[in-house]
Amino acid sequence: MEFIQKNQIFDKIFGIKGHTQLIQRSSEFLRFLIGEGTLSTAELETVWSSTRKGDAETRLATYKVLSDIALHFHTTHLNYLIEKISEIAPEEIVPEEIDLAYELNKQLPKSAGFAKKVLGFYWNIITDTNEQYTAEISELTLTKFSDILRSWDYKDDRLEYLHTALENIEKVGMKMLG
Repeated sequence: MEFIQKNQIFDKIFGIKGHTQLIQRSSEFLRFLIGEGTLSTAELETVWSSTRKGDAETRLATYKVLSDIALHFHTTHLNYLIEKISEIAPEEIVPEEIDLAYELNKQLPKSAGFAKKVLGFYWNIITDTNEQYTAEISELTLTKFSDILRSWDYKDDRLEYLHTALENIEKVGMKMLG
C-alpha cells in the first residue's frame, strides 16, 4: 500500500490523467486491494471521481469495473457507492448507474440493510412526479425494482411498497377531484 500511495497509482489509473484502457484493466488490482482489506474510502473516492470526468467512455468503463468486482466489496464500499449513485442529478442518470445499483444489491443479504437503500433509490425515481428522468431510465428502474422485490426474501417489502403506491394513487385521485 505504501508503494501504491508513494507512486500515486490510483491517480494514474483513475485521476485526471488516467486512461480508459487502464481503468478497463484495473479489476484485478482493485480486487486484490479489497481482499487485502486496504481499499479505503479515499481510494474509492478516486475511483468514483473517474465517473464524473465528463468522458462517457471513462464513465462506462469505471461502472463496468465496479460491477465486475461488486462481489468482493465490503459493506462500507457498497454503502459509499449507493450514496454516490443516489447523489447524481436526475438528468445525468444513465442506465449503467441503474444497473450498477442492481449488481451491488445482489452481493449482500437482505439483513445487511443495503437493499433498502437500493430500493429507496429506485423508488425515488419511480415515484418522481416532476418527470425529471427519461422514459428509458424510468422503465429500467421499474424493471430492476420489480426484479429485486420478486425474491421471496422481500415479501414483506412488496406489501409495504404496494401500500405506499396505493396511498399515492389515492392522494392523486383526491387532488384531481378536489
